[in-house]
Amino acid sequence: MAINLILICFWRLIMALFKTSLQKSLLIFLLAILLWMPLKLNAGMPKAQSLLQDMLLATKQLSYEGRVTIMVQTPMRNMVFELMITRKAPDKRRVEIISPIEMAGSGVIVNGKEISPLPPNKDRKEQGKFMPPFSQPDQMDELQNYNVQQLLKNYKIRVLEGGFVAGRDTYLLEIEPKITDRPSRKIWIDKEKKIALKVEQYNAQKVLQRLVTFSRIAFMTDIDDEIFRIQRGFFDMKWRPKPTEREELWDQLQGELDVKKINEKAKFKVRILNNLSGGLALQSITMVKFDKGQNVHLIYTDGLTFVSLFQSPFDETKRERRPPEGPPSREPFKERHEGPPPGSPPGPPMQPDKPEKMKISGVNCDVLQRGPAFIFRWYKEGVYFTLIGDYTKKEMVKIVESIIK
Repeated sequence: MAINLILICFWRLIMALFKTSLQKSLLIFLLAILLWMPLKLNAGMPKAQSLLQDMLLATKQLSYEGRVTIMVQTPMRNMVFELMITRKAPDKRRVEIISPIEMAGSGVIVNGKEISPLPPNKDRKEQGKFMPPFSQPDQMDELQNYNVQQLLKNYKIRVLEGGFVAGRDTYLLEIEPKITDRPSRKIWIDKEKKIALKVEQYNAQKVLQRLVTFSRIAFMTDIDDEIFRIQRGFFDMKWRPKPTEREELWDQLQGELDVKKINEKAKFKVRILNNLSGGLALQSITMVKFDKGQNVHLIYTDGLTFVSLFQSPFDETKRERRPPEGPPSREPFKERHEGPPPGSPPGPPMQPDKPEKMKISGVNCDVLQRGPAFIFRWYKEGVYFTLIGDYTKKEMVKIVESIIK
């Protein structure tokens, strides 16, 4: 009501300033043009849902070669990398580091389910100790995991003109959370090919955390399979870590979840919730083995971001006497290969930093922060829990509460 009164008073003031009928007519005409132009500009824009679905499809179907710049913000400094990425649909990728120079030539090859590091340039023998500082072979891969329905449920999405990226015309998707204290994204999508050419990732405070952008890209259909041949021998050294053993137990595409089957596989009662606080829905369940410790890994998503929940059987009363089961500690090289200290908890590695102690819903928790991510650990009813997510501490506490209750 108050807003309506203000608008009426403002309109009467404007009309009083413009005395003649001609002036009033011109004013009304200009206002109509100003209101009409944004509607006209947005009329030709595709719907966010169809654009996202086209992007997910293109990410899996297109073959190309391109040069990519990655900027990652860390607590100490910003890191910038130049990569050459070659993809051959549906499941072959080669990622090679161009700069920084001390890492040039290193990278990774993905051929189906096989993943192998690339050896460094032959004229730089010391490069063998450097590995790509990113967890995914291709930073654009995370786009394949977006859940469109969850995304539309939990985020507001605007489709705008994006200008040119790598010489190609784009749409810009601005993805803002409906819930406060959540990360946001900006994605530039190729108008013709529908592939993402640039992604900006912001934390809950709207600070840019990561930038991934193509500086050039060439789409092609005939790419030699030889460049995706898995390298053998170079990294078969004593210090190379053994690959993590994984077994997929369920994902959202398989329909109804068989909890009894999951528990039989895990050999303990897994706490499975279909939904967590803040619109997070269960996406997949995987059995993961860290060293001798068996873990069940549940991934939850709000459509854009992900939360990992690890669960392992753990007898707190026998902690000091039990054989090592947990993962290797983050100690110096020699100790890392002699095995974890007795009594190490199962689950992803506990960092050497002293954790913060918290009590949540009556349960004692250890809390660590790694960059934008928080790690919460607790023990309850014979199960050791590890929760990892890129949300604020306040949001993570709410999620822990929804699991404990």
